[in-house]
Amino acid sequence: MLLRIMISLVLLALLAGVPSACSAAALHREVFSPEDSRQDADPISGDWDVSFTLQDTTVQAKFKLKLDGDRVTGTAESEHTGPGTLSKGSWTNNKLSFTLDFKKHDSIAVTGTLKDGNLLGEFRTEGMQGTWEAKRKTAPMPQSTAKPAPIPVVNGAQPIVSPDGARIAFLSNRGGSEDLFVINADGTGETQLTHTPETETGLQWSADGKQIVFSVLTNDTSRLYGIDRYRKNQHEIAGVPGRTPMLAPDGKRVVYMAGTWTATRLMVSSLDGSGAKQINDGSSIAWNNHWSPDGKRIAFTGQNDPKSELAVFVMNADGSDRRQVTHIAPEEGGAQWPVWSPNGRQLAVQVNSRLHKGSAHIWIVDAATGEARKIAAHDQTYLDETPYWFPDGQRIAFQSNRTGRMEVWVMNADGSAQRQVTGADSTR
Repeated sequence: MLLRIMISLVLLALLAGVPSACSAAALHREVFSPEDSRQDADPISGDWDVSFTLQDTTVQAKFKLKLDGDRVTGTAESEHTGPGTLSKGSWTNNKLSFTLDFKKHDSIAVTGTLKDGNLLGEFRTEGMQGTWEAKRKTAPMPQSTAKPAPIPVVNGAQPIVSPDGARIAFLSNRGGSEDLFVINADGTGETQLTHTPETETGLQWSADGKQIVFSVLTNDTSRLYGIDRYRKNQHEIAGVPGRTPMLAPDGKRVVYMAGTWTATRLMVSSLDGSGAKQINDGSSIAWNNHWSPDGKRIAFTGQNDPKSELAVFVMNADGSDRRQVTHIAPEEGGAQWPVWSPNGRQLAVQVNSRLHKGSAHIWIVDAATGEARKIAAHDQTYLDETPYWFPDGQRIAFQSNRTGRMEVWVMNADGSAQRQVTGADSTR
């Protein structure tokens, strides 16, 4: 989600190094006349109508951009996020990047380029990644002929741990599309399981640990597949008219998302989509759905109203007894991406910091009392996100970009003994 990730990751929640191209740019730099230089000096200032898209869901927004040299400032607004401002904005060699900061919504990291008079690119927030496109409301300016910026490489993301704790499945776009991988928990024996142009989401292990389950969305229908760790025996498990189906522990039901991104209906059905029942009122967001180990409860990311902070909620599998579990201080940020501990007593969640933009932490929350503690605390600009418990309840796998590239990491449940799993050889 790369990322239920993010959304679900913004949009879910609205959604990181690139090799140097200085030498190539110098060799291929065009020679402009003074008139050409004046025309291309400010190709992005003005008002833009924007569409953010994640998993076939689109949210409309507006940008007001201003270019001063290579520095970009401005504002943004959508019905979901409310008003926001741009920070860390830059425009260099036809490459645009900035962060959108909001009072009641996690920041959104935006990258893009100018093509055929439109701005387009990718965004990332709350562990999720999507695409965006903007059309100018005023007259278009001449565009640069520079090539679009490459998509940032996510080497390892959204890890899930096998029932025996020996292996970790994860997603990566290192091959150009988002595919499924598996690796031993000690960082050895990495294997790519899928090689498809589609985006795999909603990773799970089967209860017996023999299969990795994932979903693919096509034309508003999600297909749930299973594949073993030897890249064999891929087969379809379920098909439902919605997004990111998550298999219940009994293997007989799925919970999935329908409706829009900001008015999400949570549905529970049998594997073939029959007997579908809506278990929430569908008036707000409901992302990152996760079954409790006994299959009796579902944790999810939600809001009490469109302007409130993101929080984690728990309800019974039939939709009854809905309650907010997290009550984390607003300056810390919104809680999301809940994952049940093996004994069902705690939730590991992700909180994107309000105090330090571009920073996120893993928190452990008592499912009964809501008591929460931050683990592996830091004040640096990097993200620790998308936690997942080991079956012993003593360790947590998560994604982090602390090395400059998103990788899979493991740490103890108290935040100690942090260890990189994917890409470790390249950083030593």
